[in-house]
Amino acid sequence: MKKILIIIFCLITTNLFSQTLSEENKNNLLSRINNNTDDTVIDSLKEFKVVEAIPLLEQYFWQQNQYRKGDFLKLLYELESPNTLALAQTYLDSIKTGETILDKYHYSKDIFSAMDAFEVSFLMNDFSRVEFYFEFLARMTLPGDSHIYISPMLILCNRENFKERARPYFEAIIKDGSDIWMKGIYVEKYHEIYRDESLALAKYVAANDTSSNVRYSVLRKVITKYKYEHLLPFYRERLERENSELARIVIAWSILNTFPSPNNYIYVKQSVDNFGDEAKTTMRYGGFYKYVPMLPDSGNTIGVIIDSLRSYQNQCEALYWIGDTTFVIQLDNLLDKVRERFLMNDSVGTAVEIKNYQELINEEYLDTLDNDGKYVTADAYKFLFYYPQYILERLPAVTEPRNDLTAKASAEVTTVNGVLQYSYTITNEAVSSQSAANIYVEDTTTSTTSAPVNWRTEKVQNKLDRFYTAANPITAGTAQSGYKVTSNSLPVIGKVYVQSERFAVDTTDIKTNSYEVTTVVPSERPSQINASAFIDSMISYNNRAYALNWMQYYWVRDNNYYQLNNAKTMINMNVPASAVVILTAFEGWLDTCMSQSYFNKETYGLLKYNSIYLREKLSGQ
Repeated sequence: MKKILIIIFCLITTNLFSQTLSEENKNNLLSRINNNTDDTVIDSLKEFKVVEAIPLLEQYFWQQNQYRKGDFLKLLYELESPNTLALAQTYLDSIKTGETILDKYHYSKDIFSAMDAFEVSFLMNDFSRVEFYFEFLARMTLPGDSHIYISPMLILCNRENFKERARPYFEAIIKDGSDIWMKGIYVEKYHEIYRDESLALAKYVAANDTSSNVRYSVLRKVITKYKYEHLLPFYRERLERENSELARIVIAWSILNTFPSPNNYIYVKQSVDNFGDEAKTTMRYGGFYKYVPMLPDSGNTIGVIIDSLRSYQNQCEALYWIGDTTFVIQLDNLLDKVRERFLMNDSVGTAVEIKNYQELINEEYLDTLDNDGKYVTADAYKFLFYYPQYILERLPAVTEPRNDLTAKASAEVTTVNGVLQYSYTITNEAVSSQSAANIYVEDTTTSTTSAPVNWRTEKVQNKLDRFYTAANPITAGTAQSGYKVTSNSLPVIGKVYVQSERFAVDTTDIKTNSYEVTTVVPSERPSQINASAFIDSMISYNNRAYALNWMQYYWVRDNNYYQLNNAKTMINMNVPASAVVILTAFEGWLDTCMSQSYFNKETYGLLKYNSIYLREKLSGQ
């Protein structure tokens, strides 16, 4: 009734005051402060903050009934009367000394205003009467009007000196109080204050309160905020016992969103089959039958998500959602590669293996007619195709702008245990706007590779040696050595491709979207040799080296040609021994030129080791 009167009064006074209070209206309100002040007057005085009312409120305070005294105190506090605290203290003392306790369980009808007086005192940081408040709590009976104790109690619960002492009373009100419309709010406040990770109180109310509205409210507003592991068995138990369809819907979605897994999905799916028609319809409109795992929490690392994916796969296998054994082994191997790449901080490699995993899942899901024993059900597809996408989204960006760096590559060829080793130094020019994180060397040979610290290597389609990193890229204006390829090969003029950290699909993509550098690379040794044609290749290398500015002087090029052409003449005259002598002298000449820096290391390695190979063949070695 009081609320209705307030609403009516507000409608009247809205037009009367028009958001401002005239002197006439103010005087009218002040004149209505008397021995029995109407609560609508108090509301208006508070709304318009009529400080002129303070003397009258203090004058008539003691004449008010047992409910209105508290309203007067709270209004005086709002109006910032300097006498508010003294009046509250005097009022509380009058109750205590007036022996107005009716029996050992109940205080007098002044209890309502007493709680307001405690609230005002506590708000003003005065706790001198706090023991008296706890006497009231000790006589509190439940369910009763437990809500009247809450306002001062919340203040104490937020004070370190009193929060633990007030806690059991707060818990008792929540468990056994009669105010069903506020219980959900009380439980929410309780957990905000005490941060009990066990959620014991919230669980108790959600499981035992006689009101389905309360159970639903606590589940939706409090418990579902948290993602503690101990909530899963609680949810399962409540899903089986709860008779409120609304609460069951909340629980079902909480399991799916908080604990996404194939096992939990099939459990909820079976539970929903037992829901009523209306609840099933609600689940359907909520997207249940199109469900895919939710985006993992931002706090979940990529490593955690990878582990979850493997767990999902294992559960799918146990549920016979995927098969056969060979297919599962393939998936396991791909996940091993995903983790390996991730632990190496190789976001590009991780992305490649995740995409391979998704492609394999998608292929078997779509191909149901090949009768090869491999299969992926629709339920498995939800988890094993969509969930890996979250890993890709969490990886560092792997699609930086293409061709946005400028690089140089130099190579030195040496012999190691009778085979050639190609050692590369990569320089990322200062004008580059990207770091270099992928180096590809043309190499069709069977080779071994080694890399600098925090770099890894792999073979790409038997055509390229890839050196890659996520932790130690070559920044603009710096160089890095130590990229080595060792193989039983011959040096030729070829390409090195330099990329930033981005996802490269295949060799065509690599060559198209990289900075291309010309240097020497390994090539297969010919199974049979045509010595004259081989000399022609060396002459061609000599001319290209000069054109590439690998030689400092034209006369060095010409002298190289003169010696190689003489060796060719001897070969064509079928005098291989003379050609061997010429090539031996040519190799000595190359050593001299290198010592004088007449050409670079690429030219030296290119001509020197091809000459040695031809000479040894001519010598029958």
